[in-house]
Amino acid sequence: LVPGESVAIAVTGSAPVFIWWHVAGVDASGACPEADEGFLIRRSIETVAGAPVTGPLTQGALYRVTLALMTDRPIPEVAIMELLPAGVEPESAELTGALFGEGESDRLHATQVERRDDRLVVFADLPEGFSRYRYLVRAVTAGRFALPAAEAEAMYEPGLRSVNGRSMLEVKP
Repeated sequence: LVPGESVAIAVTGSAPVFIWWHVAGVDASGACPEADEGFLIRRSIETVAGAPVTGPLTQGALYRVTLALMTDRPIPEVAIMELLPAGVEPESAELTGALFGEGESDRLHATQVERRDDRLVVFADLPEGFSRYRYLVRAVTAGRFALPAAEAEAMYEPGLRSVNGRSMLEVKP
């Protein structure tokens, strides 16, 4: 359905009818309420060398995404969700590890990572203080896209969550 359309359901007969409707996703504006409840997440997009990206991405180029997290206490079992617009795709885990090395003291140690074409989901125990998780994306499709906010939430402490960084992303040929 498109916004504004309606659905009519007609029941004939005497049997009970159960209806369930679930809609999920991010609208074209990428709008969602941002919040920091118990910890912070912030996203930055950089060149592979680490220089901040301030303009459009170049189609075919590789970029580094840094998710910086800050908490005043350790938080176990945190899920970090990065919904990605159609203009970029995450690169392989092997390439990410080789580029960033293993020596960073503030690197977030993920217990599990799920990479798909349209998202990256990272599971980790957040240590107290500052930590960061880095991954690579390739700019694949030219256009202007809504970049949803980065989200993180404690899976077993529902009041602890952070949503931040909704913006627009442009990829030029």
